[in-house]
Amino acid sequence: MDLSDVLKGLFAISEAVKTVELNKNPTERTFEHNLHMDCKYFKSAESSSRFKDTDKLERKLAIRNDDVVYLAYDDSFWHDGSEGFIITYRGIFARAPYSDVTNFTTYDKLSCCNEVYLKRDNSIYAGNYYLGCVNSLSDEGKERVVSLFNSIRYDAIKERKRVNGE
Repeated sequence: MDLSDVLKGLFAISEAVKTVELNKNPTERTFEHNLHMDCKYFKSAESSSRFKDTDKLERKLAIRNDDVVYLAYDDSFWHDGSEGFIITYRGIFARAPYSDVTNFTTYDKLSCCNEVYLKRDNSIYAGNYYLGCVNSLSDEGKERVVSLFNSIRYDAIKERKRVNGE
Protein backbone atom coordinates (compact mmCIF):
# COMPACT_ATOMS: atom_id res chain seq x y z
CA MET A 1 0.00 0.00 0.00
CA ASP A 2 1.48 3.34 -0.98
CA LEU A 3 0.64 6.94 -0.07
CA SER A 4 -1.80 7.38 -2.95
CA ASP A 5 -3.83 4.38 -1.71
CA VAL A 6 -3.94 5.88 1.79
CA LEU A 7 -5.04 9.26 0.42
CA LYS A 8 -7.75 7.65 -1.70
CA GLY A 9 -8.96 5.79 1.37
CA LEU A 10 -9.05 8.97 3.45
CA PHE A 11 -10.99 10.74 0.70
CA ALA A 12 -13.50 7.86 0.54
CA ILE A 13 -13.94 7.97 4.32
CA SER A 14 -14.44 11.74 4.20
CA GLU A 15 -17.10 11.37 1.50
CA ALA A 16 -18.85 8.62 3.48
CA VAL A 17 -18.89 10.69 6.67
CA LYS A 18 -20.21 13.71 4.76
CA THR A 19 -22.97 11.52 3.32
CA VAL A 20 -23.95 10.26 6.77
CA GLU A 21 -23.97 13.79 8.22
CA LEU A 22 -25.93 15.14 5.27
CA ASN A 23 -28.52 12.41 5.69
CA LYS A 24 -29.04 13.56 9.27
CA ASN A 25 -30.19 16.96 8.02
CA PRO A 26 -30.97 16.99 4.29
CA THR A 27 -31.56 20.77 4.28
CA GLU A 28 -27.81 21.29 4.80
CA ARG A 29 -26.83 19.80 1.45
CA THR A 30 -25.15 22.98 0.33
CA PHE A 31 -21.78 23.82 -1.11
CA GLU A 32 -21.01 25.88 2.00
CA HIS A 33 -21.77 22.91 4.25
CA ASN A 34 -19.54 20.60 2.17
CA LEU A 35 -16.75 23.21 2.20
CA HIS A 36 -17.04 23.54 5.97
CA MET A 37 -16.99 19.73 6.42
CA ASP A 38 -14.01 19.26 4.06
CA CYS A 39 -11.98 21.78 6.06
CA LYS A 40 -13.20 20.48 9.41
CA TYR A 41 -12.14 16.89 8.63
CA PHE A 42 -8.86 18.10 7.22
CA LYS A 43 -8.06 20.09 10.39
CA SER A 44 -8.98 17.16 12.63
CA ALA A 45 -6.46 14.93 10.84
CA GLU A 46 -3.67 17.52 10.43
CA SER A 47 -1.20 18.04 13.25
CA SER A 48 0.78 21.02 11.90
CA SER A 49 0.49 24.15 14.01
CA ARG A 50 0.62 26.22 10.82
CA PHE A 51 -3.08 25.50 10.16
CA LYS A 52 -4.57 28.22 12.30
CA ASP A 53 -6.17 31.51 11.50
CA THR A 54 -4.16 34.56 12.52
CA ASP A 55 -4.86 38.27 12.27
CA LYS A 56 -1.52 38.72 10.50
CA LEU A 57 -2.44 36.26 7.76
CA GLU A 58 -5.92 37.77 7.36
CA ARG A 59 -4.45 41.28 7.05
CA LYS A 60 -1.78 40.23 4.53
CA LEU A 61 -4.35 38.40 2.38
CA ALA A 62 -6.91 41.23 2.72
CA ILE A 63 -9.67 39.05 4.17
CA ARG A 64 -12.87 41.00 4.86
CA ASN A 65 -14.31 41.11 8.37
CA ASP A 66 -17.50 39.38 7.19
CA ASP A 67 -15.64 36.48 5.54
CA VAL A 68 -16.07 33.10 7.21
CA VAL A 69 -12.64 31.45 7.38
CA TYR A 70 -12.79 27.67 7.10
CA LEU A 71 -9.07 26.97 6.96
CA ALA A 72 -5.94 29.08 7.17
CA TYR A 73 -2.33 28.10 6.58
CA ASP A 74 0.68 30.33 7.25
CA ASP A 75 3.70 29.08 5.32
CA SER A 76 5.96 32.01 6.22
CA PHE A 77 9.18 31.34 8.07
CA TRP A 78 8.45 33.90 10.79
CA HIS A 79 4.69 33.13 11.00
CA ASP A 80 4.01 36.72 9.98
CA GLY A 81 1.34 35.93 7.38
CA SER A 82 3.49 36.97 4.43
CA GLU A 83 2.95 33.59 2.70
CA GLY A 84 0.05 31.19 2.94
CA PHE A 85 -3.57 30.61 2.02
CA ILE A 86 -7.02 31.03 3.50
CA ILE A 87 -10.14 29.15 2.41
CA THR A 88 -13.33 31.18 2.85
CA TYR A 89 -16.86 30.85 1.55
CA ARG A 90 -16.03 33.33 -1.25
CA GLY A 91 -12.95 31.49 -2.49
CA ILE A 92 -9.28 30.77 -1.86
CA PHE A 93 -6.92 33.62 -1.03
CA ALA A 94 -3.20 32.90 -1.42
CA ARG A 95 0.08 34.73 -1.35
CA ALA A 96 3.21 33.26 -2.94
CA PRO A 97 6.67 33.49 -1.37
CA TYR A 98 8.32 36.88 -1.92
CA SER A 99 5.16 38.37 -3.39
CA ASP A 100 3.03 41.34 -2.33
CA VAL A 101 0.12 40.19 -4.48
CA THR A 102 -2.81 38.23 -3.09
CA ASN A 103 -4.24 35.72 -5.54
CA PHE A 104 -7.96 35.07 -5.29
CA THR A 105 -9.55 32.01 -6.89
CA THR A 106 -13.32 31.70 -6.88
CA TYR A 107 -14.91 28.29 -6.62
CA ASP A 108 -16.46 28.80 -10.04
CA LYS A 109 -12.95 29.18 -11.52
CA LEU A 110 -11.76 26.18 -9.51
CA SER A 111 -14.64 24.07 -10.83
CA CYS A 112 -13.46 24.64 -14.41
CA CYS A 113 -9.99 23.18 -13.76
CA ASN A 114 -9.14 19.59 -14.62
CA GLU A 115 -6.96 18.95 -11.59
CA VAL A 116 -5.15 20.36 -8.60
CA TYR A 117 -1.45 19.61 -8.57
CA LEU A 118 1.74 20.23 -6.63
CA LYS A 119 4.68 21.71 -8.51
CA ARG A 120 8.33 20.99 -7.74
CA ASP A 121 8.65 24.32 -5.91
CA ASN A 122 5.85 23.18 -3.53
CA SER A 123 3.31 25.53 -5.07
CA ILE A 124 -0.21 24.22 -5.52
CA TYR A 125 -2.12 25.08 -8.68
CA ALA A 126 -5.47 24.33 -10.22
CA GLY A 127 -4.96 24.94 -13.91
CA ASN A 128 -3.23 28.34 -14.00
CA TYR A 129 -4.66 29.43 -10.65
CA TYR A 130 -2.22 29.66 -7.75
CA LEU A 131 -3.77 28.19 -4.59
CA GLY A 132 -0.86 28.29 -2.16
CA CYS A 133 2.58 27.08 -1.22
CA VAL A 134 3.32 24.34 1.31
CA ASN A 135 7.09 24.49 1.84
CA SER A 136 6.84 23.80 5.56
CA LEU A 137 4.90 20.54 5.36
CA SER A 138 6.07 16.95 5.04
CA ASP A 139 5.46 15.18 1.74
CA GLU A 140 2.40 13.50 3.26
CA GLY A 141 1.12 16.87 4.50
CA LYS A 142 1.55 18.37 1.04
CA GLU A 143 -0.41 15.51 -0.52
CA ARG A 144 -3.19 15.97 2.05
CA VAL A 145 -3.49 19.65 1.12
CA VAL A 146 -3.66 18.75 -2.58
CA SER A 147 -6.34 16.16 -1.76
CA LEU A 148 -8.28 18.78 0.20
CA PHE A 149 -8.18 21.20 -2.73
CA ASN A 150 -9.26 18.41 -5.08
CA SER A 151 -12.18 17.58 -2.79
CA ILE A 152 -13.20 21.25 -2.76
CA ARG A 153 -12.85 21.34 -6.56
CA TYR A 154 -15.11 18.30 -6.82
CA ASP A 155 -17.72 19.95 -4.57
CA ALA A 156 -17.45 23.14 -6.66
CA ILE A 157 -18.06 21.15 -9.85
CA LYS A 158 -21.18 19.58 -8.30
CA GLU A 159 -22.39 23.03 -7.22
CA ARG A 160 -21.77 24.55 -10.67
CA LYS A 161 -23.73 21.70 -12.29
CA ARG A 162 -26.57 22.10 -9.78
CA VAL A 163 -26.79 25.86 -10.36
CA ASN A 164 -26.56 25.55 -14.16
CA GLY A 165 -28.96 22.61 -14.31
CA GLU A 166 -26.34 20.39 -15.97
